[in-house]
Amino acid sequence: MGLYEDIISLKASVSSDGTVSGILSAAYRKRYLVDQRPSDYYYLTDIVNPAQAYWTRKRKEIKRSQKIANKLSLGNKLQNIAYFWLRKHPDYVDEETTLDGIYTGIPGVIAKYDIRFGNSIIEFKTKDERVMDPETVFTKYPQDLEQICFYAVMHPFKHNIHYLIFQETKAPFPITVFKIEITDFGKITNLLKQRKRALDEAIKTSNPDKLGKCRYFTPGCDFKDAGVCSCGAVEDISTAVLRSSINLVRDTDKEAELNTLREKNKTTDNILFRPFDLFKPRAWILDKNHGIADEYSRDPTELAYLDAMQKSIGRSDQLALTTSDIDQIKNMKFDLPMFKTWQWAAILDSRSENPRKIVPVMLRVSNKKDVPRYINSAYKAQMLCTCIATNSETGALVTLYPNAGEAISVNILKIDSENLKAGKRLIKSAIDKLKTASETNNIKDLDPCLDWARPKFCGECPESCEKIVQDKKDQQPKTDS
Repeated sequence: MGLYEDIISLKASVSSDGTVSGILSAAYRKRYLVDQRPSDYYYLTDIVNPAQAYWTRKRKEIKRSQKIANKLSLGNKLQNIAYFWLRKHPDYVDEETTLDGIYTGIPGVIAKYDIRFGNSIIEFKTKDERVMDPETVFTKYPQDLEQICFYAVMHPFKHNIHYLIFQETKAPFPITVFKIEITDFGKITNLLKQRKRALDEAIKTSNPDKLGKCRYFTPGCDFKDAGVCSCGAVEDISTAVLRSSINLVRDTDKEAELNTLREKNKTTDNILFRPFDLFKPRAWILDKNHGIADEYSRDPTELAYLDAMQKSIGRSDQLALTTSDIDQIKNMKFDLPMFKTWQWAAILDSRSENPRKIVPVMLRVSNKKDVPRYINSAYKAQMLCTCIATNSETGALVTLYPNAGEAISVNILKIDSENLKAGKRLIKSAIDKLKTASETNNIKDLDPCLDWARPKFCGECPESCEKIVQDKKDQQPKTDS
């Protein structure tokens, strides 16, 4: 038997939890509610797209479509991943920082910029296609440009150099960087104030005609799809003031700098493992030692769903973590070199002496058209590894089924301390064995891959492993000795 079979054989119980499933489902549905806007002030995102700001306040009953909800979730997920390496920049100062326009003569407007390097504001945006030149930014994404320029005039520093980062939403997720040099703060400040006055007047008179067309009218807008807006009959918002107030160039040097930063932070001196690295040890060796691996890229829609589920935990008063919970997690010690592939949540169990538990949560998206009665062995094995890695006797598996009406199932796994210790011994032994095989390059000492999870390039297993390596060597160009 290999590690997979050994882990599955550990004594553990799995039960379906209808209460937590219901709580999560209710929180998940909130992603389809259009963000409710305050009546006494504006967010800066209202100012850069005033038509949408108007209709959001006037037609609060319009729900967000699945397509747009997924697009927003994907952008959020990719942004959070980018923050991980952007924080490593030597000039990093802060992130998600609020600006109140009242301090700079623009009362009633609240903003929150992404990141700051020194005095330069960095705005990160995701797009379905790569943005290659300044004219595309002016014509297709003027709202992103306005947003960062408005941040600049609202910030007390009045710094004139800022950066806009665009990342494509498809693997390998390339980025392009644009440098913005503000040449006329007065014009941009007046543009912001004029936009706010126009929005005030439109809401007061219930007439949005002078606000211009919604910036999302063409790519996709819920109000357009619902047939309630009048954007089809009005002109695009002019970019003339913006064009005359800034210099915009693609900054390939900054691009190279950030790409280097991203690549550098993909690697670590400490090798970390995922469950399937240990379940398929020969595939791991073929990849790490010889560069032979299946091509794989995560479906962007799956990433969007995962982000939406993660947010659902945070939206729920019953499941969300408190400040003390977060402090408790920060102080936890994990002694297995495993990738963190889980979230954390609080669940209740009235049968326990300690009814509130902080547990690891594994999020998954399934394409099945029906919700199965039982979880499959692969999910159970990964959940067991998660509990073992986090020293947790309780863990939760949350699975979203988009093809089954976006149903959410929650399964609670429980494993006692003795089986937890046994599992840790098994995983530690598998890791030691894998590291030794990697150092000696002896693939024969490792268990064959699982029949149903074998790499696509494999033939007969286990005999084909060494042949694959030899074939790779034979394909390399020979050098003259």
